[in-house]
Amino acid sequence: GSVYGTDDLGLTFAAKTYYPGASVGAYDVTGSATNGNYVVTVEKGTLTVTARKITVKAEDKTVEYGSAAPSLSYSLVSGSVYGTDDLGFTAKTS
Repeated sequence: GSVYGTDDLGLTFAAKTYYPGASVGAYDVTGSATNGNYVVTVEKGTLTVTARKITVKAEDKTVEYGSAAPSLSYSLVSGSVYGTDDLGFTAKTS
């Protein structure tokens, strides 16, 4: 939309329950105006938070026949983990 002249509607918008690190999902976006010269009706919008994309690679291991299985691990190939999040990734043989 547009505003005639230089009036400042004092619009503020917020996704009330969203914060960096909030779970993936949809959040309502609402707003308000502080300029009393207008009757502003705000139609709700949506902020959609999608899953962060990462790629991990199971690390190659070698074990001699009859020996105990080595610890299995992985490395991050692309993307990044947010903050102190734990992927909950478990490497296993198949």
